[in-house]
Amino acid sequence: MRRAGSPRHWTVAAVLLLSMVSLHASSASAAWKICIDPGHGGSDPGAGANGLHEAALNLDASLRLKDLLNADTADAGGGSAWTVLLTRTTNVFVSLSSRVSYANSNGCHRFVSIHTNSGGGYGSETFMYYDGSATSADQRNKIQEEVLEHGQRYNRGVKLAGFYVIKYTSMPATLTEMAFVDNAGDAAKLGSPAWRQQIARAHLHALQRSFGGSAYDPGAGSAPPPPGPTYLASLVGVTAPASLQSGKTAVVTVKLKNLGTATWTPAAVRLGTASPYDHPSLFFRSGNWLSQTRPAALASNTAPGAIGSFSFTIQAPPVTSASSKTETLQARFNESAWFGPQVNFTVAVAPPTVRPPFDAILVSATYDDELYLSETTTVTVKLYNAGTQTWTPTNVRLGTWGPPNRLSALKPPAGWLSPTRPATVTDNTPAGGVGVFTFQLKAPAQLETVVVSDEEFRLVQTNGTWFGPSVIASIVITPIGFGGPPPDGGHGH
Repeated sequence: MRRAGSPRHWTVAAVLLLSMVSLHASSASAAWKICIDPGHGGSDPGAGANGLHEAALNLDASLRLKDLLNADTADAGGGSAWTVLLTRTTNVFVSLSSRVSYANSNGCHRFVSIHTNSGGGYGSETFMYYDGSATSADQRNKIQEEVLEHGQRYNRGVKLAGFYVIKYTSMPATLTEMAFVDNAGDAAKLGSPAWRQQIARAHLHALQRSFGGSAYDPGAGSAPPPPGPTYLASLVGVTAPASLQSGKTAVVTVKLKNLGTATWTPAAVRLGTASPYDHPSLFFRSGNWLSQTRPAALASNTAPGAIGSFSFTIQAPPVTSASSKTETLQARFNESAWFGPQVNFTVAVAPPTVRPPFDAILVSATYDDELYLSETTTVTVKLYNAGTQTWTPTNVRLGTWGPPNRLSALKPPAGWLSPTRPATVTDNTPAGGVGVFTFQLKAPAQLETVVVSDEEFRLVQTNGTWFGPSVIASIVITPIGFGGPPPDGGHGH
């Protein structure tokens, strides 16, 4: 595919913020630059559902597009030459303004952002800015055509939006929503590497066509690229307590042997709850686990053939009579794919024999883990009364912790009992019952960058005596230019 009157060697630039690596010796004479932008990353994970996480899916599809462009460069039978750079090549946070300024400062001619949708819809859609150029419209339309052909999802159409990265880039720009992560049918496709390869292929063909050529699949004139690293594992062993009293803690260690070709790293490989995937664990220990569904990251880099270790603290759940509780875990790579065997451990849990007057065990904490500017979320905390005294709205309250009586940045203007007391127990809760505490948190109205706010709380008697575990609500706050997600079943970028 060649554009009439132009040299064979073109440049497609996908911005790499840390280092710019030329993949092509003739890049200095190339005519075109295109910025490829995998949405979200790092502390901004994007949408998540059905065991999938947006940031990882976006990155995977973008890397596959990069590989196709490289293969097109190497193809002697008719491909073009491209130089490929990325806004990110790993799971790291890159601000929206940094993505835009880098594309603008490098004089890119096109901008392609790849995302995954959420919000209750289904299908694929592609956006340009409200008053974008005719070239933006052409690129948007061609991407949507190719994504529909190769992805075979419902056509949500070509649309206009004010997303930051397509608003403030100085070149024609588009943003693709591959499919909905919270729709079961779409998620089945998103979770398939073969389907993500087809989405990358769709973008390759759209880029080829947008420069006046025809869709072309590279590879006929050159050897295929080498296979990527694989992630495989076998169980070496699990160390867990045979029994625990409710509320007591113990350390669990899981050891897996790396049978694949990739070196595992703590940033990429974690243990997650399985069967079903991403269920909140009964053994969750607030302040020790990464989240209610992620007990631990890999302890250290683990080369192929070596043994990797995961250690974490469990807290026995509340019980009124002796019973056995089982947890199932599995390794997860880069929050995009599960691998290796499912690992089980069972603990015989007994009720405590001696109870203090006031004690508690965390049952659950629910809230929205991502907020846009000025948005609120209702937090519901359930705690098991492991003491001997009845909790009442006048003797037990939830207070800010870490440190005690901390002033929260997410306290709403109204609704809390005081600046450091968000809520009291809703009803009288006798020993052995579950007390419920409900309150709101509100994101600030202004923010320069994505922030992860860890809001910590703990029970406190009206006499000032603290008791029970700390409860942490970890919330990602995203500064979208329009203060929130678009209204038609999608999310902002």
